Amino acid sequence: MIQSRATFLSRRATNEDASTMLQPFVNGGSLDESVVESHDIEASPLDCNNNTNDKATVHELFAQKGLVRVNLSEYLKNLQSCKDDSEKQDKIRSAAQDFLWSDEGQSLLRARFAEPSQRWHIRPTHVTHRTVPPDGMSLVHIDYPRSASLSQLISEWWSKWEPLLSDLGKTPEHLQDRFELVAVVTLWVFLPSAQDVVELEDHPLVVADASTLSHENDTTIYQVVGSKTVKHSVGVFYSPTIKWYHASKMTWGNAWLFDTRTNPHVSVDLAKNPDFRRQSCEVRCLVLQKKGDYPP
Repeated sequence: MIQSRATFLSRRATNEDASTMLQPFVNGGSLDESVVESHDIEASPLDCNNNTNDKATVHELFAQKGLVRVNLSEYLKNLQSCKDDSEKQDKIRSAAQDFLWSDEGQSLLRARFAEPSQRWHIRPTHVTHRTVPPDGMSLVHIDYPRSASLSQLISEWWSKWEPLLSDLGKTPEHLQDRFELVAVVTLWVFLPSAQDVVELEDHPLVVADASTLSHENDTTIYQVVGSKTVKHSVGVFYSPTIKWYHASKMTWGNAWLFDTRTNPHVSVDLAKNPDFRRQSCEVRCLVLQKKGDYPP
């Protein structure tokens, strides 16, 4: 069990407050602290075998809670030989796709979302690399609203996703006509630059059990306004009923797999090693179902 402070959206904030006051923060500036509040949270350990106190199986864990630990080290074993960041990102996307098409990945997706289909398309989107601790605080959040349609989601990210999705549809509207959105899942991978780093020492990602969260009462959607785009993210209010997990003894290539649209998450500072810099990446993957009445 670990205990740390985490920053939540204040229940005093309306949607308009959140969208306005969080603008400087989400665009790299300072945070208006009147719209947030800090609380202590406790996170239960989830070991590499996904053991929990309630003895849920791996598939039950992902089906019920929306989170599970996986190991991508074999899929990423040639990552260090990549010549540049672009090649590295392509390798990470390929690893994510290969894992999700593997027997293990398919059985996990089937447990939470639907029966597998020959008409599924699994498409990793952009890869985000992070070195933590960052400047300022991290905010508990959910990446994408559950209510967003495929067209809305893709439209907001089209500037980054177009090269990765253009073979499936020429525009967000075209994709909406051709596909249904089954799920969006995130693979968050611990990737220190040196593979001999023994394990994640500090600033772990903690992920909430989606079944302990009330989206109606515990979340609110806010806008992230950029110079050319408006995106939507989900702020989370503190609730003592939300149950948290951390991945214990995480080593190179170990990863979280969680439901991008339902599971709150945040990086927390354990103040164990002030010199430790956590290096990780995350890739979000669209799971799409081709509509039966649309031609290939």
